[in-house]
Amino acid sequence: MEKADIWDQVGLKVGFEFCDSSEAAEKALFSGDVDFVSGNHISPYLLVRRGKPIVSLSSPSNSVNYSVAS
Repeated sequence: MEKADIWDQVGLKVGFEFCDSSEAAEKALFSGDVDFVSGNHISPYLLVRRGKPIVSLSSPSNSVNYSVAS
């Protein structure tokens, strides 16, 4: 999407930063420092169960190779 200039076309400012801690990523998400976390595969299920305001897009297994962009 970046190479096709789609982010700019839809008015989104996107930055990619690696974070090796799901706890730090979730803290940034809930504080409003970031709007989207990718690659957090386990704890979103717990966050939803605990009533946290989170939307989790996930695949049912590792063998699913479809992509979603909205």
